[in-house]
Amino acid sequence: MRTSRSGYAPPVRTLAAVSVASLCLTLTAACGSAIPPQPEPTAAPPAPTTTAAPSATVDPSPVRPAPSTAAPTTAAPTAEPSTITRQAPPRRRYHRGPGQPYRFENSERGLAFARARGYEWIDIDCNYARGRLSDGRWAPVVPIATHWDKIDTEGFDPQGRYTDGTRWRDLTWHQVRALRTADRPPYRILRMDEMVRAVARAGFTGMEWEVKTGPAFEDPRTYTAILALARRLGLTIEVKTLYALGGVEASYRRLRAAKLAGAFTMLIKPPGRPVVVPAAQQRYIDVVRGPWRRGA
Repeated sequence: MRTSRSGYAPPVRTLAAVSVASLCLTLTAACGSAIPPQPEPTAAPPAPTTTAAPSATVDPSPVRPAPSTAAPTTAAPTAEPSTITRQAPPRRRYHRGPGQPYRFENSERGLAFARARGYEWIDIDCNYARGRLSDGRWAPVVPIATHWDKIDTEGFDPQGRYTDGTRWRDLTWHQVRALRTADRPPYRILRMDEMVRAVARAGFTGMEWEVKTGPAFEDPRTYTAILALARRLGLTIEVKTLYALGGVEASYRRLRAAKLAGAFTMLIKPPGRPVVVPAAQQRYIDVVRGPWRRGA
């Protein structure tokens, strides 16, 4: 730094420092004090955990051709439906005609007969077999397209290899597949997934799936695969059952299981005295075909 001849040096840096300090004080006064520290956020308490009720299982083991004593198996529902039951509207559907056996209605021959006469909907009956499939895989139950629950009623055991009164659910699917009637050409039993594909292939709009008796029909899992297949194929399915078949409560349990599986459900009441449908059961029944009234 240069000095004057008198030895005095101008205080340039000192003045600059004073000016900066003054500026900081001015800004602090204008803007207020610094933002006070904020409290640390606290984590929300963890939500309580619940343990889902265990799902029931269906014994996959084959059984001998003898009356079944299996107890009902019902999967725990995840949500209760809020159905409002109403009267079923009239519908033109194919159901076996005079002189026609049920094995005709529940066959591809019956499908072709119905479509040739302009039917858009068809009634298909259903029981079930158990156990081993034809390719060696195992399935808890195998829904099959047949009306009567006993194999000798429809003539599917003309050789008499099984005892009288043997039911379809006493047999494995592998055993059922081997059975033929004495007709020419003979009839054979179709699985319900095969029947659903055949109904869709024939060009029907919808199928009324009439389930009969047995513990498996009181389990929602019996319906899920067939309903999913029908949705993929664009076929409408309505699950129905006959009132009091196997007992009044059993008929309600079947429709409850179907509804919990996501099905549209129908209770069939033959002509006569109206059935009183309890309020607790109406949430599982979409429509009633036949005389009925609401109960408390």
